[in-house]
Amino acid sequence: METYDVITEFKTSAQMIDSKEADQSLQLTICNCAFEKLYRSPPGALKVIDFVKSKKPKLIVLETKRDAASYSKLCGVASQIL
Repeated sequence: METYDVITEFKTSAQMIDSKEADQSLQLTICNCAFEKLYRSPPGALKVIDFVKSKKPKLIVLETKRDAASYSKLCGVASQIL
């Protein structure tokens, strides 16, 4: 977690991830949920920092947020596992 309550997920990948993939990250949804339970308020922001390993390496920073649909998807996945 960074200053100002920013939750950051660091990734390495062969191909650049897009904002849709960041928006659907279950890991960030879980982190967001845990933050809200612990601190009784949402985090300041959610970020994904992607180190793209290619011939021309890149550093991609994406910001995302969570809503009720994100939690619903998480509950659906969790119910299938449990």
